[in-house]
Amino acid sequence: MKTWMLAALLAAPALAAEAPGTPQKGLPLQRKADCLNAATFDSFLNAGADSWGVEEAKAKQAVDLLEAAVQCKAWTSGTEEPCRQLGMVPKFPAGKLLEANCRSEHHLLAFYDALARKDAPASQRACVRWYELNKGQMLEKAKGEEVCARLTALTASEPATACKRLGSELGDQAVEPVCAAVWTPSAKACARAEGLPFEKRRCDDYAKVRAALVSRKAEDCPKSARMQGLCRAMLDKDPVPACDAPRKAWQELLCAGRFQER
Repeated sequence: MKTWMLAALLAAPALAAEAPGTPQKGLPLQRKADCLNAATFDSFLNAGADSWGVEEAKAKQAVDLLEAAVQCKAWTSGTEEPCRQLGMVPKFPAGKLLEANCRSEHHLLAFYDALARKDAPASQRACVRWYELNKGQMLEKAKGEEVCARLTALTASEPATACKRLGSELGDQAVEPVCAAVWTPSAKACARAEGLPFEKRRCDDYAKVRAALVSRKAEDCPKSARMQGLCRAMLDKDPVPACDAPRKAWQELLCAGRFQER
């Protein structure tokens, strides 16, 4: 497995800020209220990344929040299709990679949620789709359907040793630490695993999201800008308004400094 790195892409000039008061490329906005309006979210994406104007020091934070906002849309719709938006943003080199990450993450989060609800069929479906999206980094000789069927059964019957058993049954010692960090993440599992299909910081966040889904307590959600709002929305009975938090935070970064205070 290889870790997906965004550092070089996030430094792209498309995210560079423009001077306050400078007309924004492709997206003329006269008032700050218009800039922050929820309806402007899609307009920002359609206009292209060169209209965003995020200062370089906050580029990574901006991408994290954008990912969270789109992932939240995917969560509320129950499908990975909103992720397509990320791959279609003009002049955004990271778009295609973020789209792939978004699709994969959608099914990983769905797996955690289904496990917490003890919904074995939904767990298996999410696992199979995640495995399919990451097949280039998974076990070459193992079929996703077979791995996911066994994993789902083991996590339901003996969650503490599920990944150890899976690795033993597949005859591959490398399976256990990666399985534990991806499917049953914890601080300990994240620290042990190498070659994860996502950044280590995501692993720690996923561990906290999984814990929050089990406890149903928002205070157990991760504190990161990337995952906190998304996690809280996943716990909400009505996630649509809850998903407004990451969307709003992203637009606040884009709108900061664009308008003269009166």
